[in-house]
Amino acid sequence: LDLEALRGRVVLIEAFQMLCPGCVSHGLPQATRVHQTFQLKDVVVIGLHTVFEHHEAQQSAAALRAFLRQDPDVILVGEIRDLETAEIAVKAAQTGHLVLSTLHTNSAPETLTRLRNMGVPSFNIATSVSLIIAQRLARRLCSHCKEAVEVPKPSLLAMGFTEQDIESGFTVFGPKGCQKCNNGYKGRVGIYEVVRVTDGIARIIMQDGNSIEIADQCRKEGFNDLRRSGLLKVMQGVTSLEEMDRVTSGH
Repeated sequence: LDLEALRGRVVLIEAFQMLCPGCVSHGLPQATRVHQTFQLKDVVVIGLHTVFEHHEAQQSAAALRAFLRQDPDVILVGEIRDLETAEIAVKAAQTGHLVLSTLHTNSAPETLTRLRNMGVPSFNIATSVSLIIAQRLARRLCSHCKEAVEVPKPSLLAMGFTEQDIESGFTVFGPKGCQKCNNGYKGRVGIYEVVRVTDGIARIIMQDGNSIEIADQCRKEGFNDLRRSGLLKVMQGVTSLEEMDRVTSGH
């Protein structure tokens, strides 16, 4: 990830599982750790619930405004969930800051329409958002006991595989189970939909296009959706057909 190339843009990571700012910051390349960093301290996470010492919306927006006055290089926003936070994040990106955040939607194209539904003007979305990553976690097949399974061609086509995929001769693997795994699975693997906001996608946003039109443009420009990314993981023998269908159903 070229952070300098993304400066002045918003990078949205659509999170099926919530990503904490600390987790994201630890994942940045070593070179970025020299940047000036500010962190909101009074946040306590307990189990599945998040507890704030002050009112959440007021605290998040006020903290962002305070951070901007310090001119940080990178701003990490845990989640954009209201118009005020979204507006500050967009303004920060437009003034040369790299903004990383999360937003809960069903797919990458729906992230753009979600921001518009919040009240962010289309021209601000088109000029500020640079990259969107949607993610799902699937169980990884155990490398010690996974076994090949026979799947009829009509079933493969119904799942979304193309004729070219089938002709390539890939093998579908399924879970078996052994002492080194849990019912044939061990670990997790990420399934991602990565969309860069190109000129074509930006034009659709400016014209107030819906998520379906944006998704169609994404496919034309070669961006894989969640379903296609899951199918590739099946072709690589990383996960099973059933697990892929479970986490990408509807995409």
